[in-house]
Amino acid sequence: MGKRRKWITIGIRLIGAMATFSSVCGFAVQYYNECLPSKICVTSGQEETLSFGLPVTGVIRHKEDSDTAMAINLNEPITLVANDLTSYDLELQLFGLFALKDVELEIVNEKYLTPAGIPIGIYLETEGVMIVDVGEVESSQGKVSPSKYILQKGDYVLAVNGHSVDKKSELSKWIEECAGESLVFTINRDNQVFNARVTPVQNTEGEYQLGIWIRDNAQGIGTLTYVDELGSFGALGHGIHDGDTGAVVHIEIGSLYETEIINIKKGTSGEPGELTGVIDYSNKHVLGDIYSNTDLGIFGNCNTKLMKSLSDLEKLPVGYKQQVTVGSAEIVCSIDGERKYYDIEITAMHYDTQVQNKGLEILVTDEELLEKTGGIVQGMSGASIVQNGRIIGAVTHVLVRDSAKGYGIFIEDMLQTVK
Repeated sequence: MGKRRKWITIGIRLIGAMATFSSVCGFAVQYYNECLPSKICVTSGQEETLSFGLPVTGVIRHKEDSDTAMAINLNEPITLVANDLTSYDLELQLFGLFALKDVELEIVNEKYLTPAGIPIGIYLETEGVMIVDVGEVESSQGKVSPSKYILQKGDYVLAVNGHSVDKKSELSKWIEECAGESLVFTINRDNQVFNARVTPVQNTEGEYQLGIWIRDNAQGIGTLTYVDELGSFGALGHGIHDGDTGAVVHIEIGSLYETEIINIKKGTSGEPGELTGVIDYSNKHVLGDIYSNTDLGIFGNCNTKLMKSLSDLEKLPVGYKQQVTVGSAEIVCSIDGERKYYDIEITAMHYDTQVQNKGLEILVTDEELLEKTGGIVQGMSGASIVQNGRIIGAVTHVLVRDSAKGYGIFIEDMLQTVK
């Protein structure tokens, strides 16, 4: 019996040791996966050296000729020169034992962008009418919830009884004139479109209501990040979210406008600062059209007026993720009417974080900018980040407890969004 207990004890210890080893290996794989971008872009016709310094080996295969493979070792610098616009797969292992993620290597044409860094006014019209909250109606029978369990915060009403609705006034008119009859709403919920039947009720004043709060537009100010050679732009580096639902606003159309910064609220510990601007929403101040609002920024096309105003600015090549380094960099923005470069430090990089618009950790070091704003303030989202003569990203967030610190997005991720 004593021997049996001994073997059981040893067995438990062995299993425990194996579990610990497996856990350590899993952590190591996760760590080194995060040290590698999922995609590496290399400019055609240019020599580039990749220096990851990781205990990772593997093979590189052409996507259209998988039988041809070449061994690689990421613990040593790798110099690449390619002319064809093509793609390769890097099949990688940690310590030659544990499989890591596959990395795509894409050969691309050199791309130049103008780091705009100018303030912009933004106006978006939603796709349909957005429901920002659902509540009760005070009726003669007491408080009732005619929309409860049918409509939800964040739903978009696209049509009523088969008729498209784009404005709050249109939806309100349908409800007010329903005469107690049910209405069929066409709803977009999380990109799923379906019909739902709702019946308005009369409030104590005899008006028909559904107990919903609605919105059909969003606006604000931010910073224009880049304009490419064809007149396409990207801005903000993050999406425009609804203040009540927290969701990215689904847009039908949108416009950029000229804006003038009239006040700077300096950021302090626990209190983010803000740029206050005046926007004139008249046609003569339009700068372009917005066609997309995403988690990684807003995108659209410049008009002739904006292109002309930026024509004399420098055009910089895109800096891809593997070309970005921890250390000195600059941001380009205009906070008091003059576009300037301000010094920052990139303190950390996260290639494949789930929150892509926080891929860069940054610290403002420029004394002039710190004196004026305290660091990063609301309205600076989209300020271009430049390093070693390349545009590499955009400012996206401020750290509330320390306004000198914040986050940015890799420009590569913004560009992939609009492909």
